[in-house]
Amino acid sequence: MDVEGHGIVGIVTERDVMKKAANLQNEEDKTIVKDIMSNHILCIDPSTTVMEAFATMTKENIRHLAVIRPELKEKVTKGLVPIDAMRSVLSIKDILKEYAKHGADKKFAEAPVDEAVVAEVPAPKESEAPADTKAEAVPAPVTAGSLLRKKHEKIKLILNTRIEDNISVAEAVQEMARRNFGAVLVMDDELHVKGIFTERDYLTKVLHPKLNSHDVLVKDLCSRNVFTLKNDASLETCVHEAAVQNFRHLPVVDNKDDIVGMLSVKDVVREISREHRSTQGFWLMEYFKSKMTDKPTEEKKTEVAEVAKTEAAKPSEPTNAEATENKETTKPSA
Repeated sequence: MDVEGHGIVGIVTERDVMKKAANLQNEEDKTIVKDIMSNHILCIDPSTTVMEAFATMTKENIRHLAVIRPELKEKVTKGLVPIDAMRSVLSIKDILKEYAKHGADKKFAEAPVDEAVVAEVPAPKESEAPADTKAEAVPAPVTAGSLLRKKHEKIKLILNTRIEDNISVAEAVQEMARRNFGAVLVMDDELHVKGIFTERDYLTKVLHPKLNSHDVLVKDLCSRNVFTLKNDASLETCVHEAAVQNFRHLPVVDNKDDIVGMLSVKDVVREISREHRSTQGFWLMEYFKSKMTDKPTEEKKTEVAEVAKTEAAKPSEPTNAEATENKETTKPSA
């Protein structure tokens, strides 16, 4: 978001709008953008590599990064970033799409986020290891199922409703906002996925046409023909589908098409970047504050770094916390 005649001061996401609308008694409320925006934006240098960007998003639990022109940092004043200093705002999907185009090409993964690097993926070299190393244990392949098992260590719930429950959009959105979930699955009695209702559906199908969320049902507005991943899908397949599909949530099913869990784009990115270090970057508002003090440069850097660590404990964008527990159907409460 920018202030007239000045620059960037914050960001508004689908989650921000959904959570605010869920608390409104009247959806016609004239709430203005600045009341729901977040100024918790992490700014990075254009030289940040793709894998550093992934690792940073995972560490800070965010889906967007602001790319700032380093030569214009000194123009930041009065609590905002001048328009000409803001190079772009990249989403996790933006970066993942480019990563998927190049596969596991190391040259691309280590390239700056603002450059389009095109390189042929070299053919794998024949192993030069001694013959006896073949007897060593081979790491189990990463699959959608193994990613879910990691996720289920912390999250053991998937928000869902049955078709016959006739849940209103208002009820679903309130529960999504309360749990910081980005989607509700619509299931049949056999635990087969029949639809999915996301925060984007809420914005585009309810708020934009100005429908009353209390009068419309989730089963009528959910997205049908839901794309699902098989439990044994490889990590490469997960990366590809997370990049090319036009959504952030990937229901995972077994060979009988019974739901076993839900992966998000963040879950996939977390896996491919787990061995990479994040970049420190700087939090937009804390950078503003540092520019307004008279402390020596080194003290400013220390102060910003410490604040960034503290703020990292506060999720700026909630995790898509969808998993499953005993395959029970959960009816969102009002």
